[in-house]
This record gives sequence, structure tokens and C-alpha cells, in this order.
Amino acid sequence: MGSEWEFEKDKSLQVSSLDDLEYSLHTENNALQDAIEELQRKKIEVEELIENIDEMDIDEFIGHAAMAASEDDQEMAVSEIIASMAASNSRAEYCASFGDSRLSFSGETFVDRLFGQAINEDLWVDLAQRTVSFVGIDSKDHGTMKLSQFEQSAEDLWEYLKEEDVFSDSTSSLTSAILASGVLRDPEEIVKLMPNLLPYDSNAIEDLDTKMLSSIYSFLCLREGGLVFSEGRIETDYSEEIVLNSPWILPFSADSSTRGLEILLDSISELGLAICSPEDDLFPFDPSPDWVEDVRNTAAFLYPQLIRPITEVSFFSSNKIQILLVERNNFVYAWAGISDIGIIFGFDPESFVVVGMPSPAMATAVGCAISFYVDRKIRFQREIPGTLTTEVHQYRGRHSLYQYLPQPSFNRNITDVARGEHAPPRAHYVAPHIRHLNYGRPNPAHVALAPTQLRIRMGYGDTWVNGHARGSNNIGEITFRLSRYSMLADSLGQLS
Repeated sequence: MGSEWEFEKDKSLQVSSLDDLEYSLHTENNALQDAIEELQRKKIEVEELIENIDEMDIDEFIGHAAMAASEDDQEMAVSEIIASMAASNSRAEYCASFGDSRLSFSGETFVDRLFGQAINEDLWVDLAQRTVSFVGIDSKDHGTMKLSQFEQSAEDLWEYLKEEDVFSDSTSSLTSAILASGVLRDPEEIVKLMPNLLPYDSNAIEDLDTKMLSSIYSFLCLREGGLVFSEGRIETDYSEEIVLNSPWILPFSADSSTRGLEILLDSISELGLAICSPEDDLFPFDPSPDWVEDVRNTAAFLYPQLIRPITEVSFFSSNKIQILLVERNNFVYAWAGISDIGIIFGFDPESFVVVGMPSPAMATAVGCAISFYVDRKIRFQREIPGTLTTEVHQYRGRHSLYQYLPQPSFNRNITDVARGEHAPPRAHYVAPHIRHLNYGRPNPAHVALAPTQLRIRMGYGDTWVNGHARGSNNIGEITFRLSRYSMLADSLGQLS
């Protein structure tokens, strides 16, 4: 037929005959069919990946997220894993080798994909670095824990994480804490897993367990953009700072009564105070747990006489220690430190059992804070001996603060006790406490007497022991001493 066809608008498609046109269309159709079959094959592969996602292990999870974020650039994925997950080069390469960008998790960045949602990556850097500092940088090849394991109950998941020795490795620790924070969304579940220990007398294993639980809680707060409580969130104007300090808040997060904690956090902000890492030792003193117990015994012995109401915030400030106290809903929230940096904790105002994170600064902080509380609450109608009191209205007019400044007589009392010229009496009393029974089952009525913040963490064999006298009753000797001298000054003198 010999007719020639030309498509002037598309120079790439030119044929000289109908036969050539038919051949060209057939070739294009075959290529299209091949492309469709390839897409179908890839679709099946992705569906299989998604179907088997629960069987993916930690290293595969990291690799998929990194390769998806780097658009299959393996070198870039390795760099991201090293930078964000404290991984060694070999561990990062191993993770990236599993990566498949087609299995793309929610989020634009690598860290977003790990969390499954958009999060504040500046905060993530700080929280991740802190988690690594708890564990130490040590990237081993043992990220074999399956994602399906994170579908267990909180208690079973926690035991499995410990059995797998996850917390001896920085990369696995970070990944596990991220995944656990997406599952343990109720802080009460995390609090129940905390070791039932004194925050001023614990061992290294218990410390690490508590710190890793605090990382899970921190990542939960990062997801939510603020402090998370079982009964809601604390909304503040400085949520980023709050999230950074979330480890200190974890022990209280199962409690629905957050008003006192809110006031404490507001007070810290208004006074320009700061909060340190749980690992910082702030004070020059090195008190033993027995010193703290003596303070607790005295305070619990005096409980019937601690009757003066405290509705304002109380702030003691000296060059030896600073203490901030807020009492609300039958609980005392405290900040204690030096040079405007300190730690957060709390205590029950009847048993004086302490709730807080393990910290080398905790013993000094607790003993001095309880001593200051006794000074504020004891029945005598006078100000704390040796201090000057000023009232400061602040917090946008919502609260009042009473500031206590030591005078020469206060400091002289410290020196006299330190030299042994005064010997403050020790209470013949044992404060309420938790006891672990090696045999037998605790009486539920006794367990029910424990403060709420502690009862939730008591194990199967734990019982509550009420305070009781030990030897002769020397309450008159103690009250006479405190009618003339500050208990805080006495306690600081015993430390000096």
C-alpha cells in the first residue's frame, strides 16, 4: 500500500507503514504487560511483607525504616542508623541489608518512621542520648527480638526484654523503648513495672531497670507532646522542658491528683530553677541510707504534732541547699538542689516513705526536704528558728510563695552540731515501711494501708509495716529540741 505516516507532534513515534505501526503497538503492549506483571509481583511481595511484619525482628525494622527514609540509598541508610541509633558501622550495615523501601512506615524522616508518627526530632536527640547514657554505647549483633513480642501484656513484655538482655545494648535499647512506648500507652502499666526500691538505696540492676522504664515513659511523652498521666495530661507553656524532665515524673504518673505537681513545676519555672540528670551528684555530702532513715523515723514519730497547714509554696534557699515544697491532696512534692539546679521527688506526709527516681543526690535531698517540712508543719506558733521569712506573690497571681533565708544563728547551729557541741536526739521509733516476706502471703488489709504511689508497685510478697515505737518514748526530748532549733539545721550539721 506504500502509504507513509508521520506524527509531526511526536517525533519519537514515526512509522513508514501500517505494518510498522502494528509492530510498534504490539511491542508497546508487551512492555506494558511486563510492567503490569512486575507491579503485581511487587504488590504480592509487599503484601507478604506486611502479612509477616510481626515476624520482623528489631534489626530488620531499623533497616526497613532507614532504607525507606533514604529512598533505597544504602550508604545514606547506614549513616542514618549510625547517627540516630548509636549503632556501630557493622551493625548499621547489617540492619540496612534487610531494608526494603516498599515497606514504608508512617512519617517522612527515619525517626518518624521508627515511631510511626511525626515527633519533635530535637527532643528525640536529647532523649535518645540520655537513654544511651544509661546503657553505654555498645552496639552488638543481637537485635533478634520479634515485633510480635511487643503485642504481649506489659508484664510479659518487660520480662521478655530483660530475658533477651536487650538493655545491655544501646541500639536495641533505643529501638525497644520506642516500640514499647507505642504499646504501653497507660503510664500506670509502666509504673507497675518499676522496682519497689528506695530511691536513695538501690543497686545497679534495679537502677538500670528503672531508667529504661523512664525512657519508655519519655518516648510516650514525646509521642503525646507533654507529660502523660493515667487521668490525662499536664498542659503547660513549656512542654519541651517538661518532656526532657519526664524521668523524674514517671513515679507519679499513675496518680490522677496532679495539682500539686503542676504547682511545683510552675514554681520551678517561675524561680528560674533547673532540673539535672538522674545520674548527677549535686551535693558535697555523702550521707548513708541510715541517716535518711533516722530523719524519716523522727518525722513519722512527730506526725501527730505536724498540724500547721501549708497552703503556699515553701522555698528555703542557702549556699548549702535549696528546697521547694508543695503539699496537696495528702502528698508532698519537692524539688531540692544547690546553685539553682536540683532533683524532683515526693513523700507521703504520714509515713514519710519517698517516691522518686534513683539518684546519687537523692539521700541528701530527701533528708533535708523532710527536715524542712517538719520545721514548717510542727505545732509551735513560730517561724523556723534562725530563718528570715518573706512572702512572694507570683505565679500570675495564682499562688503565694514563702521564702526562708538562713540567718547567722541558723548557720551557727549547723556548725555546733557538726563539732559535736549539740547532739540532736534520735527518735526511738521505726517509720512505716515496706517489708518483703520470703514465705507466706501478706495480709491484704495491711497492704491496703500503703500509700497509693507505693502500693501500685508492691509485689506478691510485699507487705506494709506500720510505724512502731522502739525502746522508751522520747517524744518530749525531741519536741523540746525543735522548739528551739531547726531540724533542717540539725540535719545539715550531721552531714557536715
